[in-house]
Amino acid sequence: MAATVPSQLELIDYSRSEDWAPGIFRPIHYIGSKLRVIDLVLDAIDSVAAGPGPICDLFAGSGTVSLALAQSREVVCADIQEYSRVICSALVQRRETAETLTRKFLADASNRVTRLRDAMMPLIEYEKSCAEEAAFGKGLTRLCNLVQQGSIVGFETYSNGVIDKDLSDAIRRAQSRLRNSGLNESVDSVVSRYFGGVYFSYAQAADLDALLGAAALLNTDIKDLFVAAILSTASTVVNTIGKHFAQPIKPVDRRGRPKTHAITKILQDRTVEVPRTFEDWLRTYSAVRLKYRRNVVLRSDYRDLLDTYQGNFAAVYADPPYTRDHYSRFYHVLETMSLRDAPGVSMNRIRGETRVSRGLYRPSRHQSPFCIRSQAPQAFADLFQRVRNRRAPLVLSYSPTTEYEGAQPRVMSIDAIARLARQFYSSVTIKTMGSMSHSKLNSTERILGQSSHAERLLICDL
Repeated sequence: MAATVPSQLELIDYSRSEDWAPGIFRPIHYIGSKLRVIDLVLDAIDSVAAGPGPICDLFAGSGTVSLALAQSREVVCADIQEYSRVICSALVQRRETAETLTRKFLADASNRVTRLRDAMMPLIEYEKSCAEEAAFGKGLTRLCNLVQQGSIVGFETYSNGVIDKDLSDAIRRAQSRLRNSGLNESVDSVVSRYFGGVYFSYAQAADLDALLGAAALLNTDIKDLFVAAILSTASTVVNTIGKHFAQPIKPVDRRGRPKTHAITKILQDRTVEVPRTFEDWLRTYSAVRLKYRRNVVLRSDYRDLLDTYQGNFAAVYADPPYTRDHYSRFYHVLETMSLRDAPGVSMNRIRGETRVSRGLYRPSRHQSPFCIRSQAPQAFADLFQRVRNRRAPLVLSYSPTTEYEGAQPRVMSIDAIARLARQFYSSVTIKTMGSMSHSKLNSTERILGQSSHAERLLICDL
């Protein structure tokens, strides 16, 4: 399945555009990214910022807003998820990288991947035969089964779910080789054992594991830069619709028949080279230029940060989630890669039978109160009160949607949120930012469509 592909910056169109601010890019595919309206967001923050002090980006996500702010101001950015902390750290905390360090890193990763690929070889070869079979029109069923049932950890948790005997045999052989190599329970094989075959090809998963293993040996002051480039690489090569991690591609329809357009995407995504993509991303991160070096990045709940951070904010920017879909479901693979742990997988009860979740989700994923209808009003009240107690203005992003388009409705309306805000702020205005497109991630048909809405900014001044 080797293939020659363009460099990462040529291959994808989401990281840069002549319409966006120079030096600002999207590190990962992120729901509701503010990249296309970044100037309007910055203008709103500047309109209420009290002096030249730092701006707090409270739900930093993929770090796009923090990066834009850091071009001219000091930034304090925080998020409850570790993958976000890593990416934001790479974006707004300036680090110098030497070419010799990069060469040494890649050599270490290359040594690691040789051992891991050898252990995974039964599955790598099996996937290659399935892909060739599909590419030459000899059959699609085996590749479909692999994408749906190819996780080693999923097999260990629920082996009855694998209906393809050849795939089961290949998984067992790989398990044996992993044990013989001391990799069967190692952090050095987490991506391969959990997500290989399902979200990535087995070869791509081994490459990602090798890069993460090499990054783990780096000094703390440089480690986040390399890990962030690996996370961006995973977001680029992942084999899903929308390039998120909410769930793998479902390659068959309701009747169990292979979907040819899904097979085409599977074959295409799994030819993208991880090492080359990583090098492109590392160059992209390394090219970031910042005005200040004193930016702060924290992994923190919004309440904890607002209660305990020592220092004043010129303004606070908040972009919390609004739908019943928890963001952690869309980025759980990146969270596992950042933590390099072995979290197990959550289980679902389907027709009276307990099975592994199709997305191989972490059992202890973060559940945001902003996504729970009964908890959202109190979560917003806590946000407004805590920011007001710090005597800071607040700019809140809101992305509206409507039920008839098939997307998840918001747990609170913008008017209800504004009414809450007016209990704490003397001036609350709603600003429309114009048309904004968001990918729909519920199903293939919905994802491929685009819905256009007017983004809102809730501007709260003292």
